[in-house]
Amino acid sequence: MIFKIQNGIFGCASDKGKKRKLNEDSCFVLENKNAILMIVCDGLGGHQKGEVASKLCVDTIVESFKNQKFDLGGVDIRFWMEKVSAKANENVYKKSFIDEHYLGMGTTLCMVVLFHNRIHLLNVGDSRCYKIFKDKIEQISEDETYNAYLRKLGMKEELIDHNSDNILLNALGTNELLKFKYSKFDFDCEGVLLCSDGLYHEVDDNSLKDLLLNKMAFSQKIQSLINKANNNGGNDNITVCLFEKGIHD
Repeated sequence: MIFKIQNGIFGCASDKGKKRKLNEDSCFVLENKNAILMIVCDGLGGHQKGEVASKLCVDTIVESFKNQKFDLGGVDIRFWMEKVSAKANENVYKKSFIDEHYLGMGTTLCMVVLFHNRIHLLNVGDSRCYKIFKDKIEQISEDETYNAYLRKLGMKEELIDHNSDNILLNALGTNELLKFKYSKFDFDCEGVLLCSDGLYHEVDDNSLKDLLLNKMAFSQKIQSLINKANNNGGNDNITVCLFEKGIHD
């Protein structure tokens, strides 16, 4: 899924990886007037539960976004992002009780709205958002994981059990009330990357940077990120959403 606009290009792709039987990630990109929506969700629960949760979350947000008209102040963007995330949480949480097969399902959510040189970010869980500069990349989301919490407390890296990297402290749909983090950033970069942990657990930041700053075609760049993760093990589902400024042939 790739779209070209006057000042850039954006798209997304997802792959089940080499080890998983199902792809429980979901993603979407969409333009509405001057606003661009990017979403990555990484479903939790297994046995199709994660697939249902991530897709329901994405569908809820996309359907609402299609009908929005954002003003230049940007205040209503935050209001909409918080409101629609709460609605997605409600939908996933309620569905988990309708069918016992869905009990305990949930999903991460990394959602970005690009609007008038601002990056509006709402994040739940450990899917990530990066700014892409001409010579570096910078993670602007915060991982809501147990190990990230330990690092924030100042624990030394050698004392952290990296087998616990996947322990989430927060997820959408697992509780009646949703906790989330909203942030707003200047769009002072060349692009924006959203991804699930299936990418960044297999591809370190230096390799991510090298691929993202490569001058290859846009569609090839998205696929090269997925290929790199698979070549490095492909232990999880891999999802990428990418926006790049500039004119593309």
